[in-house]
Amino acid sequence: MNLIVVFLCVKSLSIDWSIETVDTLYMNNELNYNHSLALDSNEIAHMIFNKNQKHVLKYATRIAANNWVKETVDSGLFYACPNIAFDRNNIAHCSYFEVTGNLARLYHAYRDSTGWIKTPVDSILGIITNYWFSFGYFYTSMALDTLNRPAIAFISWDPADSVFYVKCDRFNGITWDTTVVEYDSAWSPHVQPSDWSPSLKINHNNTTYLTYYHIFSQYDTIKLARWSDSINNWIKEPSINEPYGGVSIEMGINQQDKPSIAHGVDVGLCWSYFDSLTWQTEYTGIDIGWISTHITMDLDQNDKPHIFFHGDPLTGLGYCYKDSVWNTGVWLDTAVHNHMGEVCLELDRSDSPHVSFRFSDFDTAGVKYAKGTILGVSDENGADQIDPISIVLYPNPFRNKIRIAAGENLELGCQFLNIYDITGRLVKRLDLRSNTSGRLLEFYWDGKDDKDNSLPSGIYFVQLKSRGGMFTKKIIKLE
Repeated sequence: MNLIVVFLCVKSLSIDWSIETVDTLYMNNELNYNHSLALDSNEIAHMIFNKNQKHVLKYATRIAANNWVKETVDSGLFYACPNIAFDRNNIAHCSYFEVTGNLARLYHAYRDSTGWIKTPVDSILGIITNYWFSFGYFYTSMALDTLNRPAIAFISWDPADSVFYVKCDRFNGITWDTTVVEYDSAWSPHVQPSDWSPSLKINHNNTTYLTYYHIFSQYDTIKLARWSDSINNWIKEPSINEPYGGVSIEMGINQQDKPSIAHGVDVGLCWSYFDSLTWQTEYTGIDIGWISTHITMDLDQNDKPHIFFHGDPLTGLGYCYKDSVWNTGVWLDTAVHNHMGEVCLELDRSDSPHVSFRFSDFDTAGVKYAKGTILGVSDENGADQIDPISIVLYPNPFRNKIRIAAGENLELGCQFLNIYDITGRLVKRLDLRSNTSGRLLEFYWDGKDDKDNSLPSGIYFVQLKSRGGMFTKKIIKLE
């Protein structure tokens, strides 16, 4: 049976990005390290990040274009998973881990006129401190309620019972209350966490919401938990069953206090929201892959989602948002060789995006910040709508050859059809620019590269580039 892939890339978005380097880092050693971005009430950007092989935790404030004032929050030990937020009095708060040997202490810190006031909140003992902090999905996620009281969600581990926990520590005004949201044995057959990417939000009524990616055996779920004061416990439910995407997720709470989640489904970037009855999932039209993907989201003044992401090595940094349709096709910092680790997004009161990300470019590496100005939708004919582009891949998997039929709207900016191997190496390129008729272009690939060398069996990726973005689908070559 033919596999029909329909890309509804309905608008191609144009954003003017002003990109700045906030700080430089060690090459190769610090790409996956953590950072966090927040805007204060004056819409000034602030960042917190670790550097010097995680032995220094830095706080940076943007006072003018390309001018960041930096100070040290903590130093001398090993620091991981920082997160920053501002309360209603415009005071900066951050959460992070301080690691000594196999003990990780969770800290909350806030900044007053004398500097950073730090308080230990919780701790983790065991293997989780020795290895898992190197992963980019091991966040602390912090939020503040309307009374400026912080709450921190994180993944924990108890070596006494080999159980992984999702925990949330909430400040009640006097002390910290510790609660367990979820607990599981290690994901068999691997001793690794069952839950990833906690994303914590507090709504206008001070109800705490937490979403996380849950892996258990062959069944993945994205779960949503809500704290109930009436039963003094968490109410948990699966939000998205069996997404099988990358484990990076991000939650938003709209002005009606309803949650929504940006996440992956298979290789696709999706957005799911609760419509008061059930969860609805929309595909953005962008494929980001599974490996090393990171997603962040914010909701604008009209409660519409804006998503900033970096996908697998084939995809790069991208941005999309929804109004009546999904606006895609924005790629960021495309001249840079590599982007890894977390990405951050904050919208200001004009719904202009502020983003941050880590990068390396051969001989330099660092943390970057960018502010975007949305210019609108580009279309040479003045039309907002780009018709669907379809790709037929048959048979898939294949042995000797596969038919690739690239749909009937090639005049709408499609330039290349590329085939990559699983390492991201380009093995075959088909130039579509000479096809000006807009008619169906049919291509049979015999499993050979551009030098007519037979390629080994395995996974390959067919990628179509157009003004609407880059769309990637997996194909499998058999022996």
